Amino acid sequence: LRSILKRQRNTQVLLGEVTGFDLTANRVLLSDGHAVPFDTLVVATGSTHHYFGHHEWADRAPGLKTIEDATEIRRRVLQA
Repeated sequence: LRSILKRQRNTQVLLGEVTGFDLTANRVLLSDGHAVPFDTLVVATGSTHHYFGHHEWADRAPGLKTIEDATEIRRRVLQA
């Protein structure tokens, strides 16, 4: 997101832990006590792996959502 939006003067990309929203005042409340005002808010809550009801697949089909996941996949390929 940062690289895509870096030339947009009216956009700010932040990373923080949200504890709540004050929709009346258009503010996002952060765990460090700060409140960030907004005009337009896009919230990305993250994601989890989905195995379509087959949780037993998790051991054999690692996800790819973190650096650690990528490192684990690389390790498995190199050991195969």
